[in-house]
Amino acid sequence: MEDLMETHSPGSLHARFSEEAFTPMPLKQFVQAPLKRLALSALPRTSLPEAMFRHKALRRVAVFAYHRILPLPGPEFPFDEELISSSPEQFEREVRFLQRNADVLSLREMLAALRAPKSLPQRPVLITFDDGYMDNYETAFPILKSLGLPATFFLASALVGRRVAPWWDAIACCVKRSTVEEIASPFGGADAPYRLDPRNRKASAKRFLERVKESPWTVAMAAVERLKLATGVVPEAFLTADPFLSWDQAREMAAAGMEIGGHTRTHPLLTRLDPGSLYSETTGCFEEITREMGRAPVAFAYPVGSARAMSAETDDAVKAAGFQLWFSHVHSLGSVLPSVSLPLPRLHAEYGDNMAAFRMGLARSPLLHAPTYHALA
Repeated sequence: MEDLMETHSPGSLHARFSEEAFTPMPLKQFVQAPLKRLALSALPRTSLPEAMFRHKALRRVAVFAYHRILPLPGPEFPFDEELISSSPEQFEREVRFLQRNADVLSLREMLAALRAPKSLPQRPVLITFDDGYMDNYETAFPILKSLGLPATFFLASALVGRRVAPWWDAIACCVKRSTVEEIASPFGGADAPYRLDPRNRKASAKRFLERVKESPWTVAMAAVERLKLATGVVPEAFLTADPFLSWDQAREMAAAGMEIGGHTRTHPLLTRLDPGSLYSETTGCFEEITREMGRAPVAFAYPVGSARAMSAETDDAVKAAGFQLWFSHVHSLGSVLPSVSLPLPRLHAEYGDNMAAFRMGLARSPLLHAPTYHALA
């Protein structure tokens, strides 16, 4: 997840305006640049972001994707802080904003309306969560319930109720808590060593994640296990509570009007699996949720959900498993209704504790040509 703000040290500012770096600016641009910055800084204090979002969202499906709702952590946080979408206070501000400016639907309402687009409200919105962290139940659920707002929670069915650090949190923990400052690449070959000293940790974690996402999944998960050994870190030792909600909690949420959807069994990139594993992760997820929840799940969200994490073959597997509606994690509003193709894109709700950034983010919501493989049946 990208940083919301770019900062510069006084040294870097000096470098930008040194004689060597200086390029003369045309007079018109010299005059307009500060005016543009002034206008942009004032914009969040007006009602224009709401108006811009309402205009962009008209007759489009806006699906919001969250992960974790936690107080913003300090440097002592041992896991992947990039998955913290919002603080609890910010999350409540955001969903209240959506309640005022759009029509928040349940998943089943959305599916029924997509099949009969004339029945859709003007600005249909869906609130979704990926992964099934415990804070979804302990923090997000009570806020949504108090406001009478529905949401969909996509669970990795084999992680529900388990006290384990999933692979992405294990990578973050190993890099942050490593007992050594450099390790040879667990991927082997020409991959460079990973430097784990404080200055290089963030870049090394990012590069390691990239290698995981581009590797065959058995190779990727073996590399994660080698990372644990090389760094001397046991990620589960840093868990202070159960990281994932339980099936009992999922059933409680469903009884209160929330929807439970599928997110595979163990959260792999589906495009990196062999056919047997692809079937297990999609159909197995569908069957486990059906058994535990007492009814079949309607929807599925792709893990990672980028263009490289999806294909026509994986889409076929999701459809064959029994899911009726599925989502990517491509940051975009949906296409103009009544045209509906799957997977539906989602807007990344990743604004930490910054309501101005949230409002401006919605005003700038992209309209991308996201990958699609099926028409809605």
